Amino acid sequence: MTPSSLFSAWAGSRSPRVLFVGEAWGESEDLHRVPFVGHSGKELFRMFGDAGIAPGAGYASAKRVIYASDEAFLAAREAWLRANGIALKNVFNLRPQGNKLEALCGPEGKGVVFGGRVLPPLVRSPKHLYMRGEFAGHLARLGAEVASARPALVVALGTAALWGLVAALRTAPPAGTHTEIRGTVHPGPPKFLATFHPSYILRQWSARSVAVADLIKSWRESATREFRRPERTVLISPELADIREWYFRHVVNAQALSCDIETKGGQITSIGFASSPRNAIVVPFVLVGEDPPTFRSYWRTAEDELAARREVRRFLQSPAEKVFQNGLYDIQWLLRDGYAIRACGEDTMLLHHAIHPEMRKGLGFLGSIYTDEPAWKLMRKRGSDESVKAEE
Repeated sequence: MTPSSLFSAWAGSRSPRVLFVGEAWGESEDLHRVPFVGHSGKELFRMFGDAGIAPGAGYASAKRVIYASDEAFLAAREAWLRANGIALKNVFNLRPQGNKLEALCGPEGKGVVFGGRVLPPLVRSPKHLYMRGEFAGHLARLGAEVASARPALVVALGTAALWGLVAALRTAPPAGTHTEIRGTVHPGPPKFLATFHPSYILRQWSARSVAVADLIKSWRESATREFRRPERTVLISPELADIREWYFRHVVNAQALSCDIETKGGQITSIGFASSPRNAIVVPFVLVGEDPPTFRSYWRTAEDELAARREVRRFLQSPAEKVFQNGLYDIQWLLRDGYAIRACGEDTMLLHHAIHPEMRKGLGFLGSIYTDEPAWKLMRKRGSDESVKAEE
């Protein structure tokens, strides 16, 4: 890779705080040799404004000429991008035939070796298709450009952009599908985040508010190179004395107490409580293991288990407002097991749905929108008989 080949078909700062990576050129990009020029690019620019990314006179000037002509818009946008440390790029500096990524793939076979590993399929629907080896140079160029630009954060716009970025950075692919991991910041380096491509948003308008939320997070995250996760203290294997101490330390004076249950085999296996964003406790009842298969009481004796259940009743009877996620599911299990619940308050799933009825409402999705947590439910496999809340 020669220095002269770097930053080809690149828009914006050469040393950006945030780099947005798309997939491949469309008709307008092929004409101007600049990323995000056509309808998708202009929609992305409008979403920048809605997300509050570097607002100011420069953005307003570019927005005024967004439909005047491509040349006027690109000149004004370039000035804004460079002034605010933003860059735009595509994985492939070309326009695939028919604007279909399938045109870059072989009819069958396996992935090419790049960066010491076999690349996964570039296209997964309706069948797996793998990029032809002749296009590997685009991945090498993208990797060299990212290394030279050193952005604090890279945002992958679309499934193929995430595929190309992970390959170019030679990093481990995130666990889960694009939909499952979007909105989550991954360590890199550099840090990266996936969201929807603007062309998808033009076809699926309900996804726009989600993408804008991701852009808000991307601008906040790009302020630092540091990869951060919230600090939490979660007690997961308590003794009876630990549960009692936690009650007096965190529940007695709590204004609110979040509650969540896990179920398997027709019974509650554990109950979790949090008195704040930083402190939580899990009270286990059943030890569940996959290898080797395990399904037995967590407690040494029946008396200890009964004592733990009495402590849980005290938690649920505290005057603190109880907060649930899909509480109708949890409450019917708790009532069936004889737990009386005092001061039932809010349900985060219903609150979110009331504010954003067009969005998904599962706990993992809410985490991607409102927190800096990863998609934690992808960290383990569920057993075939494990109950799952119907949060969608």
